[in-house]
Amino acid sequence: MTKQTAGVLAWLALGCVVLSVGAAEAFSVANGSGVDPFAIASLSFPVVGALIASRQPRNALGWVMLGVGVGWGFGALLGIYSRYGLTIRPGSLPRPDIALALSEPGWIPVIGLMGTFLILLFPNGRLPSPRWRPWAWFSAIALVLSFIAILIQPGSFTESGYPNVRNPLGVEALRPFSGLALLTIALIPISIVGCAVGLIRRFRRSHGQERMQLKWFAAAGVWSPPSTWS
Repeated sequence: MTKQTAGVLAWLALGCVVLSVGAAEAFSVANGSGVDPFAIASLSFPVVGALIASRQPRNALGWVMLGVGVGWGFGALLGIYSRYGLTIRPGSLPRPDIALALSEPGWIPVIGLMGTFLILLFPNGRLPSPRWRPWAWFSAIALVLSFIAILIQPGSFTESGYPNVRNPLGVEALRPFSGLALLTIALIPISIVGCAVGLIRRFRRSHGQERMQLKWFAAAGVWSPPSTWS
């Protein structure tokens, strides 16, 4: 991929994220829910990601940050669609239940990428060492399996406030194993802990500018407002 092509893709992705989050916030304000500060703050990830990806296309960190933004923006659109079609004007939109089903595991690419690859690849977009490649694969598989497990979980969306809406993507044949399938979600915190260990080891071997970047990164995590961790 050329630098010019990467730049176009990066800024196009950022534009889509901004439009999606903006539409979600406008919808929220119009319906009396107010502005979500976390949604606005989340734009910092794709903005920085676009800057990195457009200037250093080979730096995977930029694409990871863009992925966080795209996941958030897509989830915001699904939330608008499902809420409008199920609550505000029921029956006005086709298949809002599918949008709701797709939004259920939407937190995984956002929280998952921030907790795993963002800290594992910081600050240069590369693994701490080649020995961390298996753990990177483990983290990726954990995110994918958890996403699928929630997506095809049979039953209704009671915890999301829609007890009368059943998951149209749920696989009833998997109902006896639903509890076991959801245990895959436990792989995510395990992945996060492992990636944090990788960050600590990187810090111990770092010096100069890289060490300063890691210090700022750690400080940002410690001083983040509590709401951003929910």
